[in-house]
Amino acid sequence: MRYSRVSASVAALLGVTVLLVSNLPSTFSSFSTQPPVDTSTYQSATIGYPARFDPARAYDTYSQELIQNVYEPLIFFGDKPLAPNSTAEITDKYVADLLEFVPVLATKVPSVADGDISPDGKNWTFTVNTNAVFQPWMDASGALRPSRNLTAADVVYSFQRQMVYDSPYAPTWRWFEPAFGIYGWSKEEVGGPFSTYDNGTFKNPEDEVTAGNMIQSWVYPGPGPNQVTFHFQETWRDDMLEQSFAGTWSSILNKDWVIEHGGWDGLFTPGWTNDYHWKPTKTRSELDVWKDPATYGSKASKYPSAYSDIPDMCGTGPYKFTSWDSTTNTWQIDKFTEYWRGWTGNHVSTVIKGENAGWPASKDAFLSGGYDDCWFSSSQIPYLLNYSSDPTGHTPVSGVRLYWNLPSLSSQALLFLFDVSPDSPYVPKNGTSPAPELFSNVHMRRAFAYALNFTQCMNEYSPGRPPDLLQMVTWWLRGMKPDYENKTLIAHDINTTMVEEELKAAGVWEQGFQAEIVYTIGSDVTSTLIMERSIADVFTSIDPKFNVSAVGVDSPTFWDYQGKFYLPVFPLGWMADFGDPEDMARTYMYSKGGLASMQKYNDTFVDYLVDLGLSQPDGPERNATYQELQYIYWRDVPSLPLTEWLGRRWSRDWVGGWYYNPLYPGNCYYDLYKIAQVTDGEGQQQGVNPLVYEVPIIAIGIAAITLSSIIYVRRRKKEAAGAKEESGKGPIKDSLLFRDTPHAL
Repeated sequence: MRYSRVSASVAALLGVTVLLVSNLPSTFSSFSTQPPVDTSTYQSATIGYPARFDPARAYDTYSQELIQNVYEPLIFFGDKPLAPNSTAEITDKYVADLLEFVPVLATKVPSVADGDISPDGKNWTFTVNTNAVFQPWMDASGALRPSRNLTAADVVYSFQRQMVYDSPYAPTWRWFEPAFGIYGWSKEEVGGPFSTYDNGTFKNPEDEVTAGNMIQSWVYPGPGPNQVTFHFQETWRDDMLEQSFAGTWSSILNKDWVIEHGGWDGLFTPGWTNDYHWKPTKTRSELDVWKDPATYGSKASKYPSAYSDIPDMCGTGPYKFTSWDSTTNTWQIDKFTEYWRGWTGNHVSTVIKGENAGWPASKDAFLSGGYDDCWFSSSQIPYLLNYSSDPTGHTPVSGVRLYWNLPSLSSQALLFLFDVSPDSPYVPKNGTSPAPELFSNVHMRRAFAYALNFTQCMNEYSPGRPPDLLQMVTWWLRGMKPDYENKTLIAHDINTTMVEEELKAAGVWEQGFQAEIVYTIGSDVTSTLIMERSIADVFTSIDPKFNVSAVGVDSPTFWDYQGKFYLPVFPLGWMADFGDPEDMARTYMYSKGGLASMQKYNDTFVDYLVDLGLSQPDGPERNATYQELQYIYWRDVPSLPLTEWLGRRWSRDWVGGWYYNPLYPGNCYYDLYKIAQVTDGEGQQQGVNPLVYEVPIIAIGIAAITLSSIIYVRRRKKEAAGAKEESGKGPIKDSLLFRDTPHAL
């Protein structure tokens, strides 16, 4: 089962409490104004801040943006389609190719042709780029450890460490699934092979031995000098593995530095799960919280206190992590002068990022040059546009550059539960009789699809301007590659005649029915909630005996009820883990997929097609498989697709070097630069920046995926308990769904 990636309310989620590392401006909006343009410092404002500093644990975009500027992976995305040099729509030609990769901490991208990947795709060998240099760091005694070269041992350690910690709320599943065909070790937590106590310690010592052997058989040094080999038990597509190797969770860490903080010692000594598995907490590692010697003894942090210990970062990337202020939620990174790629060309030396100053201070700071880029909510957008010259709402005020229609690879849908638990307080009714399987009837689901008046809902959600939303036809999202979209299908739309016909076919026309749509309590102006209420109104307008209502519950209750299969109809979001159609097809249609499993949706032929699509090479046959899957989804409506978000990026016109990859969490500051004197359209000229950094780290920008935190939830009863455990500690605390934030629709 995959993680369900769903949008979160930043105000409710982001409550990280860490110590002040160094002083930053007490008010983020107090930065000096521009022009004159400070070409050495980049100032960015958003609505959240990092929740994790450990690449193996971070699974929210705020954390991942910081990580991708301090750490580096073995390979990275290779396409960098520089955006137009003026305000523009981001059409497909300006969206990075998600299937192109270049080496970073490896000397080359493995391939079957070169013998680095076995013919069956299960063995991958990388040659490590030992020219890369780790940043210097301070040890527990106060001595400065100088920069040193990367080794194959660091690479093996970084990947094995992910499996040792195995956080349920981390991206580790992206390696567990292809490596072992499981989603983690714990039987109780994720249906894994081994029983664990609540603290993560394995119950059976022999299971520790087995797990350790499995980890060491997955990634190991060799066969040649400076080489590392991975062995996968499952057959995954090369591009999916490449996208995982390019992710922030695949960042390479300095082994010595991690051990100094009380991290895994690199050994599988008996009892290792008692010291490291889910330690010091299930969701936070020793790089996020101090590992107390009183609890962990010799396996604890060697630093005397949390103040001298965390948060901390040490990578091979272009910037060093220098400051974190938990009062202003602001971080700073500075140029790593020994960066192995060098600093030739135009780059910024210092980056300061924090929460924006709130409205209207954020607008004033942005327009006066206090921010080089900034996030703005939907309701604030009109104040940044020049409607007199462009009534379409795409021309910003002077000095501002706007890119719009950025595909986010994120979706929202209304999920139907095919068999509601009889204990549920929301059991549907057919007439006056309980009907827990009401939505296993395809005609009931189609009736809901024809009750949605999308155009009217968008007019209510975004009066007077185009909404940054597309109606989904199926699970297909703009920006997915290869392009296997079934363009013969048309989105379901309001048709009361069809609603009546489907209700008759469902057998509820005479006696009526009752059903609740259950959502997490949040803003009443979100597009999803508007659509829910619109659907309910259509049924009532036909006949009051067709009783559909939207019911709000708090987040812990929502996830508790979802895990118990109490929710007959409920909205949920998913952000793609991969750009390949496999990700969304499996999520929405496979019986064990992230969303389908929550619905008890199970179709053996569909499962066969999903597995077939994963195994097929790209080409007409694979295209036909996904065409068929989209048609089945459209025909059977196992869930009702609602919207995909199209993002906006707001920056000042002196910013250049920006390009867009929908799988990346935020700015790559090494690729950005600033121009001291801007003439019309100059800031984003082709060729202005030689971009010595051949490996493009693509900046999504504040107005796209970085807009809101991403959390990941499992289909299980313990979700609410996990949320309570992390109360006040970051994006596990609360969920998602219907907040007035651009990613939470």
